[in-house]
Amino acid sequence: MIAASDWFAHEGPDGSTLISRTEAAGYSGWVYLAENVYRGPQADPAASIVQLWSASPAHLSAMLSGEATEIGVGCEVSGEFRWCVQDVGAR
Repeated sequence: MIAASDWFAHEGPDGSTLISRTEAAGYSGWVYLAENVYRGPQADPAASIVQLWSASPAHLSAMLSGEATEIGVGCEVSGEFRWCVQDVGAR
């Protein structure tokens, strides 16, 4: 979805947010949500993208939050870019 819309932000061009997208996907009853996004050269998401997020205090905090008990990750390749979203949450 993000690659097709060519946007890279936590707020979608339609005004959607992490909360609205997560709930629209059926994730309800949550008590904690956080999101990391990536757009860049095609890369191995299990290594280089996680390393990039780990180098950022805010992204690392989301990944290592003691409040998070569940994770969802999606990646898409479009042209020269890989787009990845990592959502962490707890219900």
